Amino acid sequence: MFRQSIFILVLMIALVTLACGVTINLPITEVKTGPIVIEDISVPGFSGESDVAEVRLTFGAGELNLSPGSGEALISGESRYNV
Repeated sequence: MFRQSIFILVLMIALVTLACGVTINLPITEVKTGPIVIEDISVPGFSGESDVAEVRLTFGAGELNLSPGSGEALISGESRYNV
């Protein structure tokens, strides 16, 4: 019984070690993107009694640059994407 346990333990260690060294080369597929689309974003300011606004931005992936602006709009800018 003890020999069988040692054999199973050695076999499991060997399988785990081999699994870490296996490399599978998948075929490279080209990712095609479309042309860059630019959309203007403009949310007009509000003329309420409150000077506080709650803004929620959701952004999937990429780069997001935010900076203070000027003017009467609450939010203004542009969105650029190609997928």
